[in-house]
Amino acid sequence: MANIIDFLLSQVVRIIVKNAPDLETLVINDRSLKCELDYYVNFEEEYGKDTLEEISKLRNLKKLCIHSCLINYSDLLKLCKKLPALEYLDVIFLQNYNCLTFGYEEMTRETFGNLKVFLFDGFGSDSFIMDLSEFCIENLPKLEIVQRRVDHYMYFTMHIAKYIDLNLNCESSPLQHLCTEPLDKSLHLLFPKLTHLQVNLANEFFSESEKASVMNFSGIEYLCISRCCSSLDIVDRLLDTYGPNLKSLEFSESFCSIKLETIFEKCPNLEKLSLHCVEVTDEDKPISNFSNLKELVWIRDQYDEPAVLSNILSAPNLEKISLEGSKFDASDLKKVADLIAKKQILRHLKSFHHVNVNEYVLTRSKSKFVKALTSLIKNATTFIPNFTDVEIDINFKRFCFKRFSFHLSSDYL
Repeated sequence: MANIIDFLLSQVVRIIVKNAPDLETLVINDRSLKCELDYYVNFEEEYGKDTLEEISKLRNLKKLCIHSCLINYSDLLKLCKKLPALEYLDVIFLQNYNCLTFGYEEMTRETFGNLKVFLFDGFGSDSFIMDLSEFCIENLPKLEIVQRRVDHYMYFTMHIAKYIDLNLNCESSPLQHLCTEPLDKSLHLLFPKLTHLQVNLANEFFSESEKASVMNFSGIEYLCISRCCSSLDIVDRLLDTYGPNLKSLEFSESFCSIKLETIFEKCPNLEKLSLHCVEVTDEDKPISNFSNLKELVWIRDQYDEPAVLSNILSAPNLEKISLEGSKFDASDLKKVADLIAKKQILRHLKSFHHVNVNEYVLTRSKSKFVKALTSLIKNATTFIPNFTDVEIDINFKRFCFKRFSFHLSSDYL
């Protein structure tokens, strides 16, 4: 089976290259390979090498994304050396050793010197990922994003490089995305063009100079506060500093307490709010100000008590809602459904997802939650004019054992 997939991929790429030799963007992202077959194409195999050879002929290629294939760092260097126009690269590494110790430093500088975006993950060692991130920041003069976009992959924990010993080849870096922890370093001078910042607060104790290191950027539009385990004063300071200009705010794996009213007061221009394992203490209270909220992502622990949604869903500009984990209060969902039918809320809603939910009932017909959610979706499809995207995924269980699932997607409507 593996050889067949490798062969078919090489043939598809050969056809693409033959018919579109001036192609500027190529994305190999067959999710069926990863999700259904749990298989990655290996470029070290015979047909994998054929695929690389075909890709190397695309001399005008500016963006290359390979998500369903594994590639060695050395093979990637050889490929990209033949792609002089490349500016955007996204790959998954195969090797489990640090190639930077094998004399590839100069070749990396020459081959990737034109890159603005270099995204990578892999099955290799963490030290290689961290070392490569630092090396690229230090040596690639045009690099704006390295390793991962900090505003993607909520479940993905970036490898945090230690910028204390960073030695740039120029006065400052053009980097726009940065994941860091508070450090005793003038980070704003190293990265003056930063727009996206992720601050890791796993260590609850920081000196004043360390706190100040993440407070002095001038152009932050996206802020992610991650691994915050208590209500630290640094969170309030971050919101006071960056809140007025924030377009997107995320709490990722932050087991702390927040108030929605406070967030909207401090972030008047907020368009997207993402909450992951955060205790919202005022969910059941009316909200007077919603900023410019257009998108809500709320991921909760499976064992959390049902939460109230109707207040935050009253935000007048909401277009996209993504919920995951613990159920939301059934009676409150029914209230949301009724308000939709009366055309009082969610008039601009386009997308509603509620996935990875566990429901412990003997039969689906006895679930008040499912009845309320069904009513909400039914009313949304009837009364909201631009509502086109829905996904519901519920696992029905008895005790700890999964009995059956219910899945609804707009693909089947």
